[in-house]
Amino acid sequence: GDAAVDITVGTRSIPLPSAPDKYVIIINAADEFGDLAGAGSWRIRITDVWPRGLPGVDLVQLTRQTPITLDANGQATFEIAKETTAFALSITPQLAAGADGATEIIRVTVDPTVANEYDQIYLADLLTE
Repeated sequence: GDAAVDITVGTRSIPLPSAPDKYVIIINAADEFGDLAGAGSWRIRITDVWPRGLPGVDLVQLTRQTPITLDANGQATFEIAKETTAFALSITPQLAAGADGATEIIRVTVDPTVANEYDQIYLADLLTE
């Protein structure tokens, strides 16, 4: 119709890797209804990185104690070394009713061919196998 509609558009940037030998992994999370997860509504931790002995081992020790946190838009990022062939994540979603969902451990194989020109990889692109 003839009614005016105000639209607010915001931008946000996805971080670039801190060094050329790293990828940024991007997680976009949704709840069990498909709605974007809010800040802090999922607990995500890296539990392992392969092959052993990579610099990412420091990341594993850190994230076991400190979860990777989602922002208000349901997005989180973390870095891995480009030599990483796989990593494991522990994911515990908070359900809409406020209770924790079942914790899931997933092993993710890193496929460098899905990285974009900025060395960013969406976790969803690694889970579509």
